[in-house]
Amino acid sequence: MSQYQTFEQNLIKLSIELKNKLKEFSKYSCTSSSQDFQELTFEGKAFQSILREDYKHYFELLRVLFIRHPESTNEKLESFNNDILNAINQEGFSMFVDSCGEIFSKAYSALDSQIKLLEEALREKKHRYVFVPDTNTLINNPTLENWYFDNIDEFWILLLPTVLSELDDLKINHRNEAVREKCNSLIRKLKEYRRRGRLNEGVPIIKNRIYVKSKATEPDFNNSLSWLDPENKDDRIIARFLEVIREQINTSVILVTSDINLQSKLEFARLSFVEPPSVSKGA
Repeated sequence: MSQYQTFEQNLIKLSIELKNKLKEFSKYSCTSSSQDFQELTFEGKAFQSILREDYKHYFELLRVLFIRHPESTNEKLESFNNDILNAINQEGFSMFVDSCGEIFSKAYSALDSQIKLLEEALREKKHRYVFVPDTNTLINNPTLENWYFDNIDEFWILLLPTVLSELDDLKINHRNEAVREKCNSLIRKLKEYRRRGRLNEGVPIIKNRIYVKSKATEPDFNNSLSWLDPENKDDRIIARFLEVIREQINTSVILVTSDINLQSKLEFARLSFVEPPSVSKGA
């Protein structure tokens, strides 16, 4: 995963991988001598099972991203979804489609059309970066004014409610006094930033270079990925992070964490992340 790869770019890459897998599956499913699906071999059934799970995972990510878009857009996504599932499940014959090859052709076209919808949504994408830190990143890198990311001159730091809540808890309850003091110091700093303006609208840390903003609302798990657990702090971060991506689809939104478990979940969800920032040059 490249350093500043976006969620949308990851989805486009995943769709290309799926299209190649679908073409490979067609070799198990169709023959040149028959218009019907052929019975799958043991190897073909294993490939079908993997392809079905990979596509299910991909489409859930796509659907979550578009959930707030017009109903007509989501109807198109579902129609394309049906065309793809017809090929994977060896279904889809009708008065308009009478061969295995035609069903797979519709599936390839449907994958292309899904990504075209995504590319249209990104047409107005701006070169703006939003970095979303987890709690440990803030504790270990509390001098926000010294944050530095390679090749990025201006960026926003976005603070999620789960992270702010955890900081509030740790400032009192962490067994290590040094950690408690770091949390208290950071919270005092954030309150100081609030004197510059409304934190939930965004305020400058260093004008024209670093800005900070907070989110007040908790994630809506009814419109998120099915495997996320509302009781798990990492999953709450991921769910709210996804909503930020959906709210700011014209922006590069990247989570900042060194937590290997959280990174693994983000990688599974094809969400973008980087290690905590360098200290600003000259700081």
